[in-house]
Amino acid sequence: MTDTNQSSDFKGFYLSKELLQALDQINYTNPTPVQATSIPLILSGIDLIVQSQTGTGKTAAFGIPVIDMLEPEPGRIEVLVLAPTRELAKQVSEEFSRLSAYRPIESCSVYGGAAYGPQIKALETAQIVCATPGRLIDLLKQGALTLEHLRFFILDEADEMLSMGFERELNEVISFLPEARQSLLFSATVTDDVKALARNMLFYPEFLGFSSDSVVNTDVTHTYYNIEGVGRMRDLLRVLEAEEPDNAIIFANTKSDTFMVTKFLKRHGMRAEVLNGDLAQAERERTLAKLRTGSIDYLVATDVAARGIDISDLTHVINYVLPDSPEVYVHRTGRTGRAGNKGHAISLVSPAERVSFIQIEKQTDVELHQAQFPSTRDVVRAKQGRALERFSKKLAAFDGVSHGAQIGMARLLLSNASDEDARVELFAKLLAIADGVLSGKLTAQTPAQEEPEAAEVKATAPTEEVVEEEATAPAAKPEPEAETKPADEPAPAKEEEEEAPVEAKVEETSAEEEAPREERRGRGRGRGRGRGRARARGKDNEDAQARVADAAAPERGEAKEEREERDSKPGNDRGGRRRGGARRRGGRGRDEQRSERAQQKPAPKPAPKPEPVEHEWTKLWISSGRDVFKSNDEILNFVLFNSGMEAEDFRDVLVDRRHSFLEVRRDYYHDVLASLDGFEFENGDVLSVRPARSK
Repeated sequence: MTDTNQSSDFKGFYLSKELLQALDQINYTNPTPVQATSIPLILSGIDLIVQSQTGTGKTAAFGIPVIDMLEPEPGRIEVLVLAPTRELAKQVSEEFSRLSAYRPIESCSVYGGAAYGPQIKALETAQIVCATPGRLIDLLKQGALTLEHLRFFILDEADEMLSMGFERELNEVISFLPEARQSLLFSATVTDDVKALARNMLFYPEFLGFSSDSVVNTDVTHTYYNIEGVGRMRDLLRVLEAEEPDNAIIFANTKSDTFMVTKFLKRHGMRAEVLNGDLAQAERERTLAKLRTGSIDYLVATDVAARGIDISDLTHVINYVLPDSPEVYVHRTGRTGRAGNKGHAISLVSPAERVSFIQIEKQTDVELHQAQFPSTRDVVRAKQGRALERFSKKLAAFDGVSHGAQIGMARLLLSNASDEDARVELFAKLLAIADGVLSGKLTAQTPAQEEPEAAEVKATAPTEEVVEEEATAPAAKPEPEAETKPADEPAPAKEEEEEAPVEAKVEETSAEEEAPREERRGRGRGRGRGRGRARARGKDNEDAQARVADAAAPERGEAKEEREERDSKPGNDRGGRRRGGARRRGGRGRDEQRSERAQQKPAPKPAPKPEPVEHEWTKLWISSGRDVFKSNDEILNFVLFNSGMEAEDFRDVLVDRRHSFLEVRRDYYHDVLASLDGFEFENGDVLSVRPARSK
């Protein structure tokens, strides 16, 4: 193992001004241990085998010296980086691009699952190629890429490439490399297979080991839960509810497990997505982007699909099933605790996995902490504690608020032991109000407060409710009809008032609109104020009714044009008035008109009922009956809550004295069995669920 004097900053390596400027731009101030030791040796032209934990800055450890030693030669491939996955190849290429921001050096990524054209086009100007083995060999055989000018060959995550079965492809790539080159091998674990590969591709390499006593990231806390192995998905859900991680990758060993676990978590309201080898590259990238942006919380993945994932703020890694080898455990847990952040690794360990667990504990020399499996009460308390912590952080923003006047009330509230339940309820209500106000979901409103727009509407136009009130108000007694007068006899003064000019009526109507509503109503009910004002008010009501009718016309199925055409017919003057201005007796009321229009409206066609879907059903036996569940609805609600299913997924429910029976859809049978069997009640009783015996 080689040890070198480590520089406290990047200026101590005598790097170019352009590279130092790029490092300053991406906030690389002090080198990590692997960077401080590797950079001077790479600048000296020495082949290296570097063993270091994931997330310790290995990419920059070889990227910084390589960028500094290159001269701009577009299209002349001088650097080749092999990576096990497409995601890692892209990430390494992006890191090279950031480091060469102030130098005319280009990097490109080459990987399978994407079109050849854009990649071949990028090779025409690139000097650095970051590739996966399969696509690289295809391009080399096609002649689209030549490595005759190669100066640096870098193998990133060598142990992962060997575990993924790339040994044959690696040896084939080495056959295309020139002998005069500098080779660098980086790996989280250096196994015998890695050492054998190094002998074929490196020339008297130096070995650099970091944290050789423990290859596991020391920034990660390792916890495990002992489980029975039956109902593993339910156990995972219980752990997630108790831990409530900000985000996590949940590792499963098979693709089928990833689909089942994702489906189960979604049924319980968890934001989870699947990531496995069946997904296309574009879909994989979209799923990873969702996790990085916080659109989802959990990624259920296989080892192969998750390799190369770099999410700096990933808080948790969860082993849904324990891996078979310690090396895989190292790579899984290395996804968290990156870039100086703290991480947490959680494993579910069944009795069948004890052998693998002991191997991991011995070979990685990691300190695994056993945690007590959370009960339902533990989950509730954990949620309440986190809610109180979030609430306390919100209150911290109001430290300057004066509350001296409330101290007396607070002491009285806390000291009043006469009715503890009422005291707790009052305090809970205060917390709910405060939380609602702080989160913006609750605003204090008094009955006197009124929407400005609503007040304006009330002042300018009567609503349909006002029209209805005025229409149902006691009407003035009709005056007797005037006796027939000769044509030359002058009309009475009251009739002259009725024939007042239109301008006067408009002014009078405006005055009516400006008056308060209650005052208008009082005048409307009065007698002896003259037919002129009554007619003006009737005109107002008529206009208001027309506006209400226009607004409601689409709902009644009546077009405005049809209403106007009907109203224009003789003898059908809207408002119930004759052409001469006198009120028509025996006219149809608004209720009769509405009833008639409703009868004329064609009845809507009933939507065709969907044909019922026939499902196969199976019956489950449940060890608890009326001693726990008081009714069929109670046990059904319990099952729905704990299984995440819908009510239509269940059929007959029978609750007996000591046990119960439940019919469930056959395709959901295993999910329900896994989520209910072994459920622990608060009193310590454990629920047992089994297939019901057929008669």
